[in-house]
Amino acid sequence: MSAFRAELDKLPPPKIGADLRPAFKLMPQSYTPDTNIMQNLVFPEVSDLTNLRLLPCGAEVIAAMGSEQALYYLTEVFDFDSYLNYESQLREMIDQFQSFSDEFYTANIYNCWLGTIKMLFDSELPIQRFMETVAWQDKLLTTGLATWTELRHDTILYNEGVGAYGSGGGPDEWPIIPEPVGYVEPHSQLYKALREAVVELHDELAGRNLWLGEYRQGNEWDFDTLGETYERILTTLDFLNSINDKEFAGQEFTEEEKDFIHDFGYKLQRITVNLINYDREAAEWSDAGAQINDQRVALIADVASGSAPGIPPKFLLEAVGDPTVLTVVVEMMGKEQLCSGAAYMHYEFENDVPLNDEQWRELLDSGEGPSPGPWMESYLVYPQVKVLAEALNLRAMPDIESERLGIVTKGEWVYYLGREEDQWYDDPEGGSTHYEWIKVMNQESSIGWLCLREGWDGEPYVQMSASPLLGDTVYYY
Repeated sequence: MSAFRAELDKLPPPKIGADLRPAFKLMPQSYTPDTNIMQNLVFPEVSDLTNLRLLPCGAEVIAAMGSEQALYYLTEVFDFDSYLNYESQLREMIDQFQSFSDEFYTANIYNCWLGTIKMLFDSELPIQRFMETVAWQDKLLTTGLATWTELRHDTILYNEGVGAYGSGGGPDEWPIIPEPVGYVEPHSQLYKALREAVVELHDELAGRNLWLGEYRQGNEWDFDTLGETYERILTTLDFLNSINDKEFAGQEFTEEEKDFIHDFGYKLQRITVNLINYDREAAEWSDAGAQINDQRVALIADVASGSAPGIPPKFLLEAVGDPTVLTVVVEMMGKEQLCSGAAYMHYEFENDVPLNDEQWRELLDSGEGPSPGPWMESYLVYPQVKVLAEALNLRAMPDIESERLGIVTKGEWVYYLGREEDQWYDDPEGGSTHYEWIKVMNQESSIGWLCLREGWDGEPYVQMSASPLLGDTVYYY
């Protein structure tokens, strides 16, 4: 036994975790490089007992992947340099991550995902003016944080956690394009890397006899088998690669490629619904249909915790919200047009307890959730809504029985934060009434819901600026 203990003493200590003493674990959680980054940027590696740093920041992981914008916020905006050894440790983590070889990013699926995030920040020759703006760099930072949050969310049971314990312009300025076409966000290597990652995942599962990808003939509107969904994913990525190459070469899209971009939302939804509905035990499709919440993008993961004597435990939560719409000016074949697409919303905040996805979605819907990261301020603009009715009740929830927070009067402008599905309410007399709800924030920063009843006279209740750039007006009834 003494010889066995002597050999154990020669082994390196753990690199991550709340307790860095050597220990034997039957089923240990995994070491990951991003966790290692965060572990080395909290106490005791950073700060001292007079100024404890117990929780890291997600932007530190993104800075290590090469985001200069993340590094700017960490060193110029936040006051992290007040912690002892912070800047030197941050630089060491960046250098360490940048030194990884290509083999590192193909060692496993987790590292492969990190590699695709890193590609967001590889130097690209800008081919559009919007790519040269600070706002675009902020947007890439948000994208990196959000997809990293999704990675942590999906592997939360397997990763060793971090632990720190201490003793302008109007519509006349834009050229009119008779037949506008879509656009794919330009990244010369990202889509190819995503395809390689999907193939590698398939090969790993097939090599372990875990692939349930049998093919089945059926109507186009039937659910696909897992194998057919796999082929759809590859076909989608092949199209993205082809379109992306043409964008860098300045070539015109084919009609098939234009149709692909136009229908991309449907294609992505079909893949998502197929994956949700698949019954892995029966190897056939569920008849129940996909649950709406399962399709919702919003999710949350606790990535670190910290406490000290006399200081209650705190958890660092990284969260993805419901997507927002991003609009950019794109030059295509010598003409400019506006292109809009979905973009991530990312949140980072401290909390006394971890939250699950359901709790996070309820917090988002209540309007009492945290503010997005400061890097989103450069491009996140809320349209404004003007009330045309005499007065509308501002409710706490999208329900006519919900608490009334106040009244929005005629002529008042409020910020538009989102729109709820149409709802029908049964009348006591046996009929039904149609309502629409929109989520808004008033000038006093109170967030609530306005109920837009369908009026028989056809008069609009509110008018909204459809785009901060164009100033167009649409009406809700």
